[in-house]
Amino acid sequence: MWANYYNSNVEPTPVIPSEEEQYTPAITSVITCSGKPQFRIGGSAKTFTVKYYYSDGGEIPDHEVGGWSFSIDGETVPNALFNFTVDNNKIKVKFLGDDSYIGKILTITNTSADVTSSIDIEIIAL
Repeated sequence: MWANYYNSNVEPTPVIPSEEEQYTPAITSVITCSGKPQFRIGGSAKTFTVKYYYSDGGEIPDHEVGGWSFSIDGETVPNALFNFTVDNNKIKVKFLGDDSYIGKILTITNTSADVTSSIDIEIIAL
């Protein structure tokens, strides 16, 4: 036999990741809406809730909630278009815009230190 596949003068060195490099599950977040994902011009407020999950599906109940932001057609809109209150992982939002916003899509985004999620809300007539 010319070669021996299993013998070698070089022994492999096992790679053991440090504690920092060991697997940590990815974190995702989901924003849900009370009722249909629509704002009616002059309508009532809606409540949005953000929840955080590990990649295996387990919920993270004590994850630090990030900040909330609003955009229409990819452009940030001023907070003056909304009345909103934040309570831990929930935000209650009332849209104050006029009829010129009918047919637009409002994107509500929550950004924490390690994950960003958003939800699209249609703006419709009363």
